[in-house]
Amino acid sequence: MPGHHISDQQVFLFMTHRRQHTQAVAAAKAGISERSARRIENDPQLPSQKKKERHWRTRADPLEPFWPRVEELLQIDGIIAVTVFETLQDEFGEDAVPDAIRRTLERRIARWRALHGGEKEIFFPQHHEPGRQGLSDFTVCDSLKVTVAGETLSVDWRERGGPAVTEPEQAGFGSSLIKGEIEYRLRGTVKTLFAPDGLEVHLEFPFGKITGPDGKAK
Repeated sequence: MPGHHISDQQVFLFMTHRRQHTQAVAAAKAGISERSARRIENDPQLPSQKKKERHWRTRADPLEPFWPRVEELLQIDGIIAVTVFETLQDEFGEDAVPDAIRRTLERRIARWRALHGGEKEIFFPQHHEPGRQGLSDFTVCDSLKVTVAGETLSVDWRERGGPAVTEPEQAGFGSSLIKGEIEYRLRGTVKTLFAPDGLEVHLEFPFGKITGPDGKAK
């Protein structure tokens, strides 16, 4: 139709009918003129692909008269766009700053902050799945060394930076459990040193003694 822009759908429709019909018939079925049909066949590019990005304004910028004042207000830490808008209305009047330009102002402020605003704090959340990472209930574990050489597994555990350590009068449940598992079940050795600057534990046992739920050595 004269005076109407051709859409991508009309071009697709014309090209589909053109496979089985003449140019005039295909153009009629697509609702375009034969002149447009000839232009499409010479240049099959879609109308949406021919549009060029516009770098100019089609109307006056409604924020231009008071944008310097907006930039001054944005220097205030924590100020929000609504507060800026209400301040402009108080200072310039609602006729100069109508409600209709509020969304335009909010978008412009968001764009300005992205380009010229202060640095934002970056936070990388860490998710630890149970069983994927060893955890300790001790105060500080600065050194944890595990070595496997031949048939022997050695574990050296040292704590540093925590409160002063003194040897207890009697062994606790954890110490008794470790001693029972290592020395009696695995036929290994447990050496504990209550050093003033931190606890030190040395575990050593035959590697082949470790068994899984099926009873087989791991």
